[in-house]
Amino acid sequence: MKEVWKPIKNYEGLYEVSNLGRIKSLIGWNGKKYIKREKILKPSIIKKGNYKRTQLNLTKNKKRRSFRVHRL
Repeated sequence: MKEVWKPIKNYEGLYEVSNLGRIKSLIGWNGKKYIKREKILKPSIIKKGNYKRTQLNLTKNKKRRSFRVHRL
């Protein structure tokens, strides 16, 4: 199966999601300024009772927001 990437709604140009459930960032901080690059992000695992959920923080305009990967 070929991996297809699509932009995340309201985060176009910053993040993309694939049909395999992976998230990648399109920009990064190099210590002095933001540069264009592609990096696969590692989600954190949230345990709640018997359930495990994968969660990711996306940032836009210095505001961070948490998303569950299956919702993206």
